[in-house]
Amino acid sequence: MSVKLAPGLLEALETLALQAAPHEACAMLMGAPDHVVGHVPSPNVTEGDPARHFEIDPALLLRLHREAREGGPAIVGVWHSHPGGRPEPSDEDRARSVEPSWVWLITAVQGGRCETRCWRASEHQPGDLVEVRLAGNATK
Repeated sequence: MSVKLAPGLLEALETLALQAAPHEACAMLMGAPDHVVGHVPSPNVTEGDPARHFEIDPALLLRLHREAREGGPAIVGVWHSHPGGRPEPSDEDRARSVEPSWVWLITAVQGGRCETRCWRASEHQPGDLVEVRLAGNATK
């Protein structure tokens, strides 16, 4: 299985990651489960250390759910960065991956360079994130 990103989306997300470093950046992903067509950046509202944790603004998340119910694009996942880390889910990421089939894009930022990998939340096992291929996309 693979996930396709709209043209320019990967570059936009990686730019957000570079701009936010050394803090984690985050956004909601919109579209269909196998084709992410857009993103909605969120301020990182974590009450913890923003260099190691992220939290999507709850007001933004509620607004996006309402807009989806009214015919807008569906929320299909979440993106965040790992400044100075790896593009792999942390234990906290796994614990928070409770939405079945959501896409989790994670961008690692190291020395001004980015690497993004894609994960999908299990339909049957909360906390299980399985890596999936990004179709037709390249990283910086």
